[in-house]
Amino acid sequence: MLFPKFDGLKLLNHAHNFIMILWMVLLIIQPIFIIQKKHYWHRTIGKTSYFIVPLMGISMFLVYKNQFTYDELGGIPCIQNLGILFYL
Repeated sequence: MLFPKFDGLKLLNHAHNFIMILWMVLLIIQPIFIIQKKHYWHRTIGKTSYFIVPLMGISMFLVYKNQFTYDELGGIPCIQNLGILFYL
């Protein structure tokens, strides 16, 4: 169990988790602003998605690449490694 020290996790993992949490917060806050008729804040916060979504894609790619390399160095064959990463 990694909690609470998270030993062995790289900065990349922490950054990826932070970006994903930001995305979830955005998905929760947006409808709340609409219900409260705060359209200005809804649009303003929504524009942050132009920044968050590309970061999300980049961080997912880097985490996949990091895990693939780690497993490959551990002796897992390429096809099996891809199957593990993408549940093929």
